[in-house]
Amino acid sequence: MKTHLLCAAAIAAVAVSAPAYAQVAGQMDAGYARASYDTGGGYDYDSDTVALSGKVVFAASDLINFQVDAGVARTEIEDYAVTAKTGTVHAFTRNDSYALGGFIGMTDAQGSAVWTGGVEGQKYLDNLTLAGSASYGQFDNWDNVDIVTVGGEARYFLSDNTRIDGRAGYAWVKSEDEDYGGWSLGVGAEHQFANQPFSVFAAYDHSEAKDFDASADTFSVGLRWTFGAESLKQRDRKGASFGGASAFSLINIF
Repeated sequence: MKTHLLCAAAIAAVAVSAPAYAQVAGQMDAGYARASYDTGGGYDYDSDTVALSGKVVFAASDLINFQVDAGVARTEIEDYAVTAKTGTVHAFTRNDSYALGGFIGMTDAQGSAVWTGGVEGQKYLDNLTLAGSASYGQFDNWDNVDIVTVGGEARYFLSDNTRIDGRAGYAWVKSEDEDYGGWSLGVGAEHQFANQPFSVFAAYDHSEAKDFDASADTFSVGLRWTFGAESLKQRDRKGASFGGASAFSLINIF
């Protein structure tokens, strides 16, 4: 159980959001997360994660865009540590009102890989962006284990360079013998410095597994460098702003 929770923490910590505009744009992130786990059996523990990630987006045609994500994270709990690596490819179409597409990705931690594919979309409303995704995944070395997730997020821009957001997600993990469900809620904020390509971000997420007494509280902070976008809002509407299933901290539920 300890190993599985640690791998879940590392997998969940790898990803963050992105930027861009014009033909090619992207970002690089450096982040730190502190998670507290309550397993309900008298074994509570904390984890520390350091993560590096990047995203790039480019237009393949007037209608089709591609976004490529990659990241690595190292999580430590007491005297145990695990490194997770992840990569995701998104294909989508976008205009001034909405964006719609799909993604496929893989995360490997401690020799166990999770393959995930799904659909995702965004709706643009003045200073508000609504985003959502649904996905299906499987472990490569666990037979007959299915993961289904759904999630949504609202991103509100107080100004072109200051954003607050809220998100929610639900996940099901089903095998031949067991069937688990869990939910996650989170809030966050990001601010980009005036006339600079750098921004700072922070977030809090709470996750619970409803079928057994386990929960996690995660606080994260980080620094982001963006190229190809002049503001957070422009990055959100014209850049690498898709997150796939990882955007809603869904895997951290388990």
